[in-house]
Amino acid sequence: MRPFTALSLGAGQGSTALAIAIIQGLTREVRPGKVYDFSEITLDKITFADTGDEIASTYEHVEKFEAWLKSKGVTLEVVRKEGISLSDSIRERIEGRRKSASAIPAFLAPTGKAAQHCTRDWKSRPLDRSVKRAAGKGRTVEVLIGFTIEEWMRIPAKMPKEWPALWTRRYPLIEAGANRGWCVDVCLEHLGYVPQSSACAHCPHRPDVGPGSRTWIRDNEPETWKKVVAFDALIRDGSSWGLRQPAFLSKTLLPAELALEAANRQGMIEFGADGCDSGRCFT
Repeated sequence: MRPFTALSLGAGQGSTALAIAIIQGLTREVRPGKVYDFSEITLDKITFADTGDEIASTYEHVEKFEAWLKSKGVTLEVVRKEGISLSDSIRERIEGRRKSASAIPAFLAPTGKAAQHCTRDWKSRPLDRSVKRAAGKGRTVEVLIGFTIEEWMRIPAKMPKEWPALWTRRYPLIEAGANRGWCVDVCLEHLGYVPQSSACAHCPHRPDVGPGSRTWIRDNEPETWKKVVAFDALIRDGSSWGLRQPAFLSKTLLPAELALEAANRQGMIEFGADGCDSGRCFT
């Protein structure tokens, strides 16, 4: 029996282009004489995990892409961990209305970084539960991740400890030698637009400037930016949510508004440099 194949849709350029390539049966020349055929991949499931805190552009893309997939006879499943957003669960923890909340990798003053449990709790586990239900017990499962060749260093050395023994990860875009530019071209050709890189609006892994940055959010989604600024201020007192140091969303250890000015003076911060390797965000 062939593996049950599930695509983890981060809703960024990589995973979106990967889904399109498989559904449309695209090919790509890896090198002279060798062509990678995406149609050879059988896709059983596409799932997007919603933390409730994506930028507005990502939600708009998910809605449009869901309609595009439906027109191709493919269903997109959207899964959620709780009835509230990740940021609201942290807010309730800070306000004393819940005992615990998933840690986010905030930057700590004067040095250090908080633990990161948000991707595991709000992305990976809801996605994995969905795949387990669909695949059934005892079946080999192949999870497709939309990393491009620029992201090969994000491939983890080990599989998640909680994954069943029969589960594996696969990176078709890397197998095909596809870069970010190729994914942009695929999205433009088949959707007519390019999705923004996906992650929670308040994610500390977002840079202050550059592609997918907090500067982009400020300039393009003012209502989302207000929420980012408010959330950054909310987490400042680290002791209120289990930390011993003040917490910030920015590496600069400045409030969100001031961090953008400082980051622009210092130069561009590499996008995703401190990102996690799960493949459930930023793809």
